[in-house]
Amino acid sequence: MDSTITNASQNAPDRGKTGHVHCLNCGTSLSGPYCSQCGQHDRDLRRPFWTFTIEFADNIFSLDSRLAHTLIPLFSRPGRMSRLYVEGHRANYVAPVRLMLISVLVFFLAVELGNVALLQLVRAADPAPLTDQETIEPEPATEAEAGIPAMTLEFFEPIQKNAAPTLSFDDRIETIKREIAENNEPDIDSAPLLDFISRLLTGMGQFAKNPELINGVFNTWMPRAMLVLVPVFALLLRAMYWRKDAYFFNQLVFSLHFHAFLFLLLTGLVILGAMGMGAASGRIYFFGVPAYLLLSMKHFYGQGWWRTIFKFLTLSALYNIVLIAVLSAILLIGLTQS
Repeated sequence: MDSTITNASQNAPDRGKTGHVHCLNCGTSLSGPYCSQCGQHDRDLRRPFWTFTIEFADNIFSLDSRLAHTLIPLFSRPGRMSRLYVEGHRANYVAPVRLMLISVLVFFLAVELGNVALLQLVRAADPAPLTDQETIEPEPATEAEAGIPAMTLEFFEPIQKNAAPTLSFDDRIETIKREIAENNEPDIDSAPLLDFISRLLTGMGQFAKNPELINGVFNTWMPRAMLVLVPVFALLLRAMYWRKDAYFFNQLVFSLHFHAFLFLLLTGLVILGAMGMGAASGRIYFFGVPAYLLLSMKHFYGQGWWRTIFKFLTLSALYNIVLIAVLSAILLIGLTQS
């Protein structure tokens, strides 16, 4: 008798929160928190606003144990979590797409608040004065004579406004216009080309004066570029591992996890840059990312070291070509639109 009552109570509809007997969407009798006909969750939306805030935060950022279970192996065991995920162990981990979105959001928030340039042009330090015994060979045309100061490229350093003087390209624009007009065929309209060159050179001057503009360009375009780079990276992996059981889904999961790690690492490096450790951040990035990718490929695909290293070098070369092309396109867009 007691067991019958216990079984009945276990199979009874869970109406503790709503009291609904039928689905509010299709009217089907409820036997649990979800409708067996349409799948709608039986929950009461007539509740305090703060409960929606908590629910929204939980849905977006997965504020439960899954986030810790995802981030720890993502950094400490490269490639292993991706392997477990494609093998079906998914309940304990944040979905790859959601993890990617979270990492992108956190990264760009850190860039905006940290006042750190991922890269910036700064004027090079003036060289030490020459002694009477030192001479220098005269050059026909130096940067100083051209009106362009010597520049250096810095990574993960605090933004230096007006780090370089404004470069005036007005004279060069007029010279280019005259040369194109003199050499232009009569039936060719050079106005679009002249306009493009004018905007390009003007943008170069603005970027040299305000390097923080580069951050604005990358913040605007990099999320869109990532939508292209993630599947492109997965396609490159598919080309490296072309056997029949190497499904594209597996490569996509690996790509999403790798790029999520990349953005989270960049977030930490931006924070270090804000603390004055930009040089160390640059070294961590340029040595840490390749090492992480190599270990991830070894653990995810399980091939021998020599074969993994060969595929790693090939993949890195191809991906860097694509990445340089994308970054160049973004920079060109920023220069012409500034």
